[in-house]
Amino acid sequence: MGYAMGLAAMGTIAGNNRWRRQAQTLFRAGLEQRAFRRNALFGGATMFAIAARQLTNMGLVSDRISGRMCDYAFDMFVRDCRNLSVGSPELSTADADLISGAVGTCVGLLHLGRTEALGVVRNLIERSASICRVQASDVTPEIKWREPRLGAGYVDLGLAHGVAGVLLVSAGLEGERQLAKFDQIRRGMVYLDGALVAQPWLVEDSPLGNRDRMGWCYGNAGTSWALAHFGREDALVIAKELLRSYSLVPPDRWMVDTHGLCHGLPGILLVVAALFQHGLISTMDLDSIQSHVLFELGRRMEVDGLSERKDGLLVGELGTAIGLAAVAQRIDCKSCGPTSLFLPTASIY
Repeated sequence: MGYAMGLAAMGTIAGNNRWRRQAQTLFRAGLEQRAFRRNALFGGATMFAIAARQLTNMGLVSDRISGRMCDYAFDMFVRDCRNLSVGSPELSTADADLISGAVGTCVGLLHLGRTEALGVVRNLIERSASICRVQASDVTPEIKWREPRLGAGYVDLGLAHGVAGVLLVSAGLEGERQLAKFDQIRRGMVYLDGALVAQPWLVEDSPLGNRDRMGWCYGNAGTSWALAHFGREDALVIAKELLRSYSLVPPDRWMVDTHGLCHGLPGILLVVAALFQHGLISTMDLDSIQSHVLFELGRRMEVDGLSERKDGLLVGELGTAIGLAAVAQRIDCKSCGPTSLFLPTASIY
């Protein structure tokens, strides 16, 4: 469905009806195969519902189908959250993260106007000890999202699968536990080449020595959007500093792929464009960061060509096209279907 939405968006931008028809065909094929039997923001019923809404707005899918998919995704979301809250204690962070879990589903449903989703996910985030470790001895209980690969003592700070992703729904919730998540992310910051860098893990309240990619899924781009979205002035200051790192840290230390929004350089471009459209960074910052990222993208494409070609939105060249369209200001990052999956806006809360 991400591919369908990307094709539809690019078809509209380029005035290419063939791409739009291909998007319609992909959507219908997904319905026939009933690929929406599970629920997730990426690859489940909620993505189908968002794709249906986008294609309805383009006149490619009926209002009836779009409405039914939205209702279906919401009903499945309510059921899943109820099961996770009272089910087995052996749950993974994937049950509640942005990519495949309840937080991402909630973000997608909020994008579709189902604001009641916040009340549903609140219970899961604040009460499920299997996903969040609450230190009862603290005056302010601290929620820790565990990373199973690294052991129970590690906290996943990333946007895709960790604490930063939760900030996208925490903006609509209240309480000290939401501030605890912000404090965890802040403690995971370190300096590299004189620039602030968001690390992916915390262990016993100290940053790990190793570092993951500085991209949308983990690192500066995604974390900066989550912090800006959180709505606090001190969080926005950190978000801006994280983005400026792309002008200071050499590109060979960013550890990002060439293509795709999730793992690649275009995801950085999309975050920067969206923050600028929301009036959160200056024109000078926009130009400086984009020029560094675009130079690196051009250098890699000149050297590597299409030797590692992939077609998808998350990790492929379709995501690259969306990112470049955002740079050219041909995409409204506040409303465009595929970009809003990566960049849900504060206005929807």
